[in-house]
Amino acid sequence: DLVPGASLEFELDNQPARVSGTVVAGGRPLIGFAAIMLARAPYDIADAPNSYRVISQDGRFEISGVAPGEYRLAVANNLSQLPERIQSGEKITLERGEQRTLELKLR
Repeated sequence: DLVPGASLEFELDNQPARVSGTVVAGGRPLIGFAAIMLARAPYDIADAPNSYRVISQDGRFEISGVAPGEYRLAVANNLSQLPERIQSGEKITLERGEQRTLELKLR
């Protein structure tokens, strides 16, 4: 909660990170799934409402404008699966301005 008269500080960065890649199963791109990036521990899905991306027809996804830090990336075909999947999702650390490309395999 903000208190009247209290100061609020935030930092803008003109070099955010970006994560892109392909989601595959059995060597083939997945269609109709979602790539989800979730923020730092405890990896709560409420922390990343803008990180949800629908995978394109060729199995590709892109999440841009990401602040540097440690994240988990999970794949699910519906949002109800995310809380369980994110805990075992791929852990990645992104640096300022980094452009990371990944291939995620659905288990």
